[in-house]
Amino acid sequence: MGRNLRPAYGQDVLTLTQLRHYVRLFWSERQYGICGLHGGKAAFLRFVGEEYAQHLRAKLLADPPQSEYLSKRMQRMLSRKVLQVLRGQIIFVETPKGATWRPMLGAPEPPVVDALPYRDHEFRLEKTPFGPKIRRLQGGF
Repeated sequence: MGRNLRPAYGQDVLTLTQLRHYVRLFWSERQYGICGLHGGKAAFLRFVGEEYAQHLRAKLLADPPQSEYLSKRMQRMLSRKVLQVLRGQIIFVETPKGATWRPMLGAPEPPVVDALPYRDHEFRLEKTPFGPKIRRLQGGF
């Protein structure tokens, strides 16, 4: 499979490269509160959902990735889950059986200040009768 030619766009949607970057940081950096816990990685995979865990392993964690394709639905859902961790809305805690997640309902605290990704300009390639045209996406597409 190739790349998704029509990926999801929007304010809270991360690109495939950003998703790969942050998930790999979760797997290697203790400051995000996932890899430092006994069972933290398994808890994050449960948090993402069983139906997406296999795709996450194959497309974001594998080196080299098995595929560069993420459906719009999967990209939006994974973006929402990753941003919840980055914003401190979800934390991972150790339990006697391993680890689990807890929502931070009162005052969320990000694990790393300023860890939220910078929104770069996104572009879309349109086919016109005169040839291809690059358009910048505006706002909340």
